[in-house]
Amino acid sequence: MKTTTKELIQEIIDYLPGAKSSRTFNYLSNADQVMGGYSELGPYLRDIKMWMDPFYDSILETNIDELQLIEEGYDNGYIYNKYIQIFEYIPEIADLLSLNEETITYNSELSQSEIDEIRTYFLEQTKRRGE
Repeated sequence: MKTTTKELIQEIIDYLPGAKSSRTFNYLSNADQVMGGYSELGPYLRDIKMWMDPFYDSILETNIDELQLIEEGYDNGYIYNKYIQIFEYIPEIADLLSLNEETITYNSELSQSEIDEIRTYFLEQTKRRGE
């Protein structure tokens, strides 16, 4: 896994309320500032993180090939625009993911073994309650 990818993933994992004061974010800082902080950026990164983390596969009945962005009963235009901002203000994320009209998928240039390595990294690096 490329160093940039690993560092970005670690920032996504570490990005929690209050984390900004205890950690330096190189990739997420611009998006955090422009998008309005954790309350605006956090929920979308959390969804990406949970989709990429195999821990949630069976709990959430995850489709590991794509993260569905369109949900009935939500302002999907607003949600989609937030993901557009994420890809705009965190350009390195495009090495990892692709934003489609209704979904996020892994970058098509990644091999299955690279995707598996990324997902394993999420699983191993994410602290769970009680750990």
